[in-house]
Amino acid sequence: MFSKVLKATLICSATAMAVASLFGCHIEKESTKNYSKSFNDEIISLDVQLPWGEIEITSTNEDRASVDAQNVPDGFFAEVNNGVLKFTFSSDNKLNINKNGNDTHITLKLPEKDYSNLKLDLSSGNTTIENIKVNNIDINCNSGNINISTIKNTDLKLINECGNVNINNSTLGNIDITASASKINLELTNSKSDYFGDNSKYSLNIKNASGETNVSYNN
Repeated sequence: MFSKVLKATLICSATAMAVASLFGCHIEKESTKNYSKSFNDEIISLDVQLPWGEIEITSTNEDRASVDAQNVPDGFFAEVNNGVLKFTFSSDNKLNINKNGNDTHITLKLPEKDYSNLKLDLSSGNTTIENIKVNNIDINCNSGNINISTIKNTDLKLINECGNVNINNSTLGNIDITASASKINLELTNSKSDYFGDNSKYSLNIKNASGETNVSYNN
């Protein structure tokens, strides 16, 4: 698994440099900062795009959502427009590569309420999602581990090119997972009859090209 992740990382790095050269992007390290912000705006859904870094999304007892980020580029900011929370990493044409090896870590805390959609596009990094109420989760990750726990009544669509997928203590709706080289482990609080049999409620589609897949149910 390590060799596959390393190979994928090297390929991605080489591809990024080739694209930068082709389109005239200037490759250099952008200085980093720590960033914190809370939001007065009502958040209905989330559309998060990250080129790298670890992200943790969890619930809070506070009335307002907040983001705390370490070692993000100076161009990073978060904002809410028309009820959608989005992150922006940079507004220039530099291909930002963190050469110092500093870990980029973003923690997003959401008030305990129902959300419509959570869309996450992550090129490289680990994702943790726990104890949030959202109707739909859509994750597209090129390389990284995905850990999801304690979510309920959520439709899940997930694509992970390289990295493990762990889902536990969760009651899900429709499940659609596509992976290239992953170890997939689902510990569901659903009944197996939710997905199989004449009275099934939801669809379960898991495609794992190379890796182990395990699914367990409440009964």
